Amino acid sequence: MSPIQLLISDANILIDLEEGLLLSDIFSLPYQFSTPDILFHDELEECHHQLVDMGLKLGVLTSDALLCREAYKHL
Repeated sequence: MSPIQLLISDANILIDLEEGLLLSDIFSLPYQFSTPDILFHDELEECHHQLVDMGLKLGVLTSDALLCREAYKHL
């Protein structure tokens, strides 16, 4: 069975987990954590590059995904 995938779309979530010394605990859970590659490169890569080594997956936001996101904002 594949691990449950969780998308983290706010860099502050990962930063707060790091500040709380919880990253190793979080990445040891049976989940696959991912974040949009653009978010990682713009907000996390410089000071939090180790997240990828810890298990954070980077994903590409397709135009369809962005349209879906916009639709949810208006619900």
